[in-house]
Amino acid sequence: MHSHGTSTRTISTLTTPPPRTQLARTQLTRTLLARIGLLALLLLAFALRLYQLGSESLWYDETVSAYLATQPVSELIAHTARDIHPPAYYLMLHAWRLLTQPTVAFGLEYLYAWPNVALGLLVVALTFALAKRFLGAVAAHWSLAIAILHPFQLWFAQEVRMYALGALCVMLTLWAFSSLLIDTAPHEHTPSISRRMSVLYVIASLVGLYTLYYFLFWLVTLNLCVLWQMRRKSHLFRTWLLLQLLVLLGWLPWLPTFLRQALTPPVPTWRIPWQNSGEIFSALSEGVGAFWIGALWITHTPKLTTTWPWAVTVLIVAALFAVYTKKIPLKTRANMLLLCFGPFVLLFVISLIGPPIYHVRYLATYAPIFALLLGALLASLKPLLAQGSFIAIALVSSFTLYQLWSNPIYAADNHRSAVTTLAQQWRPGDLILVNAGWVYTALSLYWPTELATPDAARPPNIAAMPRLIDLKNKEETLPTDVPIIVRSGTVDGPNTLGWELPESDFFAISAADTTEALEPLANDSTRIWHYRLYDTVSDPNALIRSWLQGNSTLESSQPFPGPGYLLVENYRINRSPTPPQPATTIVEYHDTALKLINVTHPSTLPAGEILYVTLTWQDTSASSRTTAPALSLRLYDARGQFVLQSDTPIVTNAAGISTQTLALPIPADTIPGDYTISLLLYNTDTLAPYSASTAEGTSAIVPTPIGQLTVTLPLTVPHTEPPLASFDYIDLLEVALPTTPLTPASSFTTDWTWRPRPSTYRDHYTAHIQLFDQNLEPVTGWEFALGTETYPSSVWPTGYPLTQRVESTLPSTLPPGTYQVHLSLTRTSDSQLVTARRPWQPWKQPSVHVGQIEIVSAQ
Repeated sequence: MHSHGTSTRTISTLTTPPPRTQLARTQLTRTLLARIGLLALLLLAFALRLYQLGSESLWYDETVSAYLATQPVSELIAHTARDIHPPAYYLMLHAWRLLTQPTVAFGLEYLYAWPNVALGLLVVALTFALAKRFLGAVAAHWSLAIAILHPFQLWFAQEVRMYALGALCVMLTLWAFSSLLIDTAPHEHTPSISRRMSVLYVIASLVGLYTLYYFLFWLVTLNLCVLWQMRRKSHLFRTWLLLQLLVLLGWLPWLPTFLRQALTPPVPTWRIPWQNSGEIFSALSEGVGAFWIGALWITHTPKLTTTWPWAVTVLIVAALFAVYTKKIPLKTRANMLLLCFGPFVLLFVISLIGPPIYHVRYLATYAPIFALLLGALLASLKPLLAQGSFIAIALVSSFTLYQLWSNPIYAADNHRSAVTTLAQQWRPGDLILVNAGWVYTALSLYWPTELATPDAARPPNIAAMPRLIDLKNKEETLPTDVPIIVRSGTVDGPNTLGWELPESDFFAISAADTTEALEPLANDSTRIWHYRLYDTVSDPNALIRSWLQGNSTLESSQPFPGPGYLLVENYRINRSPTPPQPATTIVEYHDTALKLINVTHPSTLPAGEILYVTLTWQDTSASSRTTAPALSLRLYDARGQFVLQSDTPIVTNAAGISTQTLALPIPADTIPGDYTISLLLYNTDTLAPYSASTAEGTSAIVPTPIGQLTVTLPLTVPHTEPPLASFDYIDLLEVALPTTPLTPASSFTTDWTWRPRPSTYRDHYTAHIQLFDQNLEPVTGWEFALGTETYPSSVWPTGYPLTQRVESTLPSTLPPGTYQVHLSLTRTSDSQLVTARRPWQPWKQPSVHVGQIEIVSAQ
């Protein structure tokens, strides 16, 4: 029996883990699950911050960030030194731009916002870590859940401004000094400042100061709390003082700039002092309420300008945190309240007694601390009550975020659409006047400069952006064949604007100088585009608007969505152009009383640019016309085949001389060669062309040729997508087949876009097109040579796409049905079939399917 018992105990020992090992495994499993749960929550935060990222245009402040990111480092720093924000965030964005190369056509808004997404995610993670360190594990989880949905944090994690970086520095400095702020029994905790935390504090403080001046209010509050905790621990004071000296030493190079910007701001007054107690109460309630719901409703929605209920809610949360979270030491609670609201109080008091520097958006830097208070309060409630309260918090936050992402009234100023529209409608002879002038960053950023697709065309690049004040008494005239952006100043503004530096964005200009500078601009221009944003600040008495209304005729006024009331106006200068000498009739259009007396256009133009054709008209009797004619500017190749057209209404002066510049975008994939420019005048009611005669009285061809144009290769290689198929060194990029049903014996056109790859081999190729019926049996086909006689495939330069238009005719016996279109190529040199390869297929094939066409019976 004894032996059996011994044997039993031995087996038990071998099969059952000791209690400690089993406990350790259980603990390890719980830890792993907890970490997976935290990771899942962080992924949720990441997903929310990615939602609709980059879906809107950048608004003015964001365009400043993106514009400075494109500048050389020396100019970036110099620019910020004469502005109102330090350079750290812009330098970070500059480095990010070099890495990712965002452009207007390829992810500009999305890519520029990505750093803030990462910064905002780090703020969320630190919210959990700080809450756990100060308030306990349960409070940490609630704080994390709140931070994930916090509207203030999420909003600025998607905006291309410096507030997310400032918030991260707030959290890092708090983490660095956390050991000094935790209130525990002396035998449980000995406050100290480790070398690692010291380095973290100095670096985070310097980054914060070089990011946002309002970070100073946080540093003052944080260090007041630290000093209060250290009042009986003098051995730490020297270390603390050394850290402050290191921060001051690191900030010393920028300190003179900061003092100058703070004492004599170089920017226009964008805030006026509060005038009465009602304004003070409104600002106070919006600031306190922003900790709860963010700045979204406060700054955008007139119906919700009553913010005191949200402010009361925040104050109730603060009061309950102070008195209800008894398990948290009193000093810790006091510190957390001071850290949350102290910077806001300092900012508010300074604005109350000194310069009006308060704006609710600056509170986003300090707002993450509020999530800690709210998380600690939920942790102190009974579980069911805490869960119900969090559901209410989540619903409010979710509704706020839903409004942010879906309600049109919260959309950013749509500079992207405004500048794109302006660039499309600009013509030689036009001048662009930006009022207020510092908004030029939006035009510089969004003006089209790249060929994003093979069929893209762009206007000329912006040639100069002079200040209006510099054009006064200027002897030489501005060029009129390229876009010039003239930046207006603050009319009758203070001389401190821009510190009177000629390179500053901000400058004052008197009313007399404004008028004196505008007059020669009008004499040199046909039209003036007025880009209006915040011009009620820079031109409060509407001097420029009144001058334009008195000296020109408003042709169009297009508003664009956004809180800045962005408006693009087009004014035609009131004067009659001098007729060319001699004023010879080129074409006379019957039944219209219109004579074309002059045509100017370039003789050579690169593909991917816009052809501008200026027409001078003589209108002998506008009153006799019941319908305004329209113009169709067209381009034909050397074979007489139609290539492009652009239609526009005609603009003339009654019984006088007028000029009008037409625009015809020449796609980047246009085949280089000689083309004919033709003009068609037609009735807008019937769409019937007007007959025309030449100066000699003979009937003119309709459309009437008015010039010749040689198209050359694009100045830059346009961007292209992956090819549909590759043959030897030639890629097929795109095929445009008829989208409407065809009938037997009908003629139709197809467009084929090709691109040659680098290769030492060159050859001529013939394309073979075959139609297959539903049984995959070939029924008909046609063929064509790649390129033209003067531009065959053997001479195509590497990388430049071109689109070839092919005219074909269907057999009269082709039965109705849907037919598959297949393409194959043969070499001209040996008549051999060239196998094709798809990008996603490793094997080659004799032909490729490129689409389908539908044939219907002739009616």
